[in-house]
Amino acid sequence: DAAIASEQDGQITWVAELGSKLKRGEPLARIDSESLKLRLAEQEAVLQRLRASEDYFEKQLQRLQALIANNSIARTEMDAIERDRAINAASIQQQLMLIEQSRLAIRRSTIAAPFDGVVAQQHVQQGEYVRVGQSLAQLIDLAGLDIQVQAPIALAGFVASGKRLSVELDDRIVDLPVRVFTPSGSVSSRTFELRLDARTLANGPRSLAPGLAVRVAVPKAATEQALVVPRDALVIREQQMYVLKVTADGTAQRLAVTAGAGSGDRVAVTAALAAGDQVIVRGAESTQHGQKVRIANTATAAAGGKLAGAVASMR
Repeated sequence: DAAIASEQDGQITWVAELGSKLKRGEPLARIDSESLKLRLAEQEAVLQRLRASEDYFEKQLQRLQALIANNSIARTEMDAIERDRAINAASIQQQLMLIEQSRLAIRRSTIAAPFDGVVAQQHVQQGEYVRVGQSLAQLIDLAGLDIQVQAPIALAGFVASGKRLSVELDDRIVDLPVRVFTPSGSVSSRTFELRLDARTLANGPRSLAPGLAVRVAVPKAATEQALVVPRDALVIREQQMYVLKVTADGTAQRLAVTAGAGSGDRVAVTAALAAGDQVIVRGAESTQHGQKVRIANTATAAAGGKLAGAVASMR
């Protein structure tokens, strides 16, 4: 998201319309360059005169060298012509640089888009006079989106480039990688900045727009291996928290658990469970320890069957 500025003084002759989609290198605005072209023509005429003087000095030196060989003239005359030729050569080099500067100024009178983007704002209109450095338009890259986050500096140690963080936008949650981050923070705000790569969300019917607010989950502890169960499998009573494991013979077995951190519909637990065990996630409140159960699929669960979920090991 960049404000594109003028590199020349002059009058605006054209500026891209609001909403225009530009490729890198395509014109964004044009400044009147007629005076620059006239100055270039004048400088080229001066260069032609200096080139003519260069030819003159070369011929003079050839004649004087013949006369010196016959001792017909003094050496000082030869030295004067060589001095004038050297001064003329320096003037030619100086004029060539002036011509190149004028050509560069003419090229810069057409301001090109530095990247693919869309014109989000016009800061000037045709006919206005602008100065060097004055903003002409706002260009936004809709494809190379970042999500910019200001997070508490205390969490900087738990973030790394490439680590995927959960982002909540509208009614969906997506995981996006950290592109860059600064591990040092601001003294005044006690925050540090990190940016998530959101290019995968740049296209489609629900694409993001610059300036949209989202929520980002930043870790506040080191990543560790944990045993997790579906959140609905937890049965919470006044004195205890437990899950009901389905044993191999179809019996419900009550197991006390200690709940830890949660992520989405999963909760980390400490219990006598193993990854792959089945626990009841629907109907657990009415099921007794030691009761025989029948695991139902989603269609029959509505008719009173027990719906089970699997215990998993996740990071």
